[in-house]
Amino acid sequence: MPMPSIMLFVKMSMQSKQLSGKGFTIVELLIVIVVIAILAAITIVAYNGIQQRAQSSAVESAISQAVRKIELYKVDHNGAYPPTPADAGITASGDLGIAYSAASGGYCVSYVRNATSYVATNADTKPRSGGCATDNGLVAEWLFNGNANDTSGSGMNGTVNGATLSAGRSGQTNTAYAFSGATQYISLASSVPINFTNGQFSVSTWVNISTLPAAATWYDILSSTGTGDWSFGINATAAGVGRAMMTKVSQTDSPAGPTVEQNSWKMLTAVYTYGPSPSTVEYYIDGVSTGSVNWNHSTQGSFTPVTKRIGSRASSGYFRGAIDELRVYNRALTAAEITSLFAAGHQ
Repeated sequence: MPMPSIMLFVKMSMQSKQLSGKGFTIVELLIVIVVIAILAAITIVAYNGIQQRAQSSAVESAISQAVRKIELYKVDHNGAYPPTPADAGITASGDLGIAYSAASGGYCVSYVRNATSYVATNADTKPRSGGCATDNGLVAEWLFNGNANDTSGSGMNGTVNGATLSAGRSGQTNTAYAFSGATQYISLASSVPINFTNGQFSVSTWVNISTLPAAATWYDILSSTGTGDWSFGINATAAGVGRAMMTKVSQTDSPAGPTVEQNSWKMLTAVYTYGPSPSTVEYYIDGVSTGSVNWNHSTQGSFTPVTKRIGSRASSGYFRGAIDELRVYNRALTAAEITSLFAAGHQ
């Protein structure tokens, strides 16, 4: 029954009762309550739809304005795109977060609102659902598309030791590396750009963890080979539950992060901020924050940089599963940038 007909039915029923001088029976009251509930549900759905369309329109309008500013900057700077959005006069405003990349002679701009990301690029300036893999502060990037080369320009190419190419998070073959959990890793030609001692940095990657054995152990994603440096990986409990965790190699002294689902591709991000007392690590799964934990390692001082590896530390911590699109930034990514990175397609 259409909404106007329902309202007419309720009105006529009430008028009929008033004329007859009789009250409503329990059954009739229940019918009226159900009808009112239906009307309320219809109204809420309609309102939410209107609100969502208004939000989408606002984001699309913001992206369209950003595109115009980027193109104007290009005209004024001999065909070069702005290195940062601020250079073109583009800033986040209100509840709109922004992510931006200007690599390889093009650009990608993304606005994020309420965990929803919209994007436009130089190749397609019409706003649409999607995101950007920002290059602002990017110091390491291993996309694993057929090799273990660092595509950030920092020169930290990897040498594969036993790990094998496998299907990545998009399902395409040879776009990730699989690790058996024993003696397999990727050594790096250099780790100087990611030898942080303090300050802020971010690590983000896609992982597909294999079923973990019922044993308390550690599985490294990106780790130092020395004891005083940082490591990011999966801390497994005796029950075979894996939790994302950033810690020092010498001990798992930081509070464990969120539980990570096994046998499923998940994007894990950790944002580290040196305190020093305490330092903090904020974790994200699939672009959504799971909260921040305090990590008081002030008595140990800041990190002592040593050569890094992907998939293990010196002779333990061998990763079990597959790793794809591993990135390191020399700054704290914003929540909007992480949401946008999750929304970005396979790189």
